[in-house]
Amino acid sequence: MKSAAQNQVLHQLKLMETNLHEIQCKLVKTSVLNLWQIVLPDGKRILLEHAGGGHWIFRSNGIEKSHPEVRKAVLRAIGICSRHRS
Repeated sequence: MKSAAQNQVLHQLKLMETNLHEIQCKLVKTSVLNLWQIVLPDGKRILLEHAGGGHWIFRSNGIEKSHPEVRKAVLRAIGICSRHRS
């Protein structure tokens, strides 16, 4: 049985996947625990790490800064989930 925290992460990932799909990006799980790749339409990849406690960290040396639509898609998913918790 999954914990509430695991369910929240799964829900966030599902929303991120949907939001990213809308901007022609893909969310892909890596072989590393808590690490995903966002594949951009041009093939570039942005690493995204779940740091626990509802925190997500971009691990791509700033690539995400030149793709504000990706940041917005991720933040929208996290924001939607955090509103459901309260």
